[in-house]
Amino acid sequence: MFLAEYTPDEEVQVLPPRTRDEVRQQVAGRTREEVRGVLGRPIAEDGPNRHWDYRNMSRDPATGRTDPMLHVHFGPDERVFEVEFDPPEQLPPRPADE
Repeated sequence: MFLAEYTPDEEVQVLPPRTRDEVRQQVAGRTREEVRGVLGRPIAEDGPNRHWDYRNMSRDPATGRTDPMLHVHFGPDERVFEVEFDPPEQLPPRPADE
């Protein structure tokens, strides 16, 4: 999932994934409804761990690569208390030139 917005000319503009810090700042302490307003509909909701999952919504600051999964955890007060990121898979090292 990628974020998109409409330009004044009604054209759809795809937005790049946010940095991890941007995501944390935008959802910290927010309610479920507020998170949905910021990140959109999650691909998976709740379960026993009280979290929502999002795909391709953030990027690793060290590599610039898109994180495959983002997990937003809600506390007993129904507000975000933690955000976790599944880092992109590491590319195997290149073989040394012989």
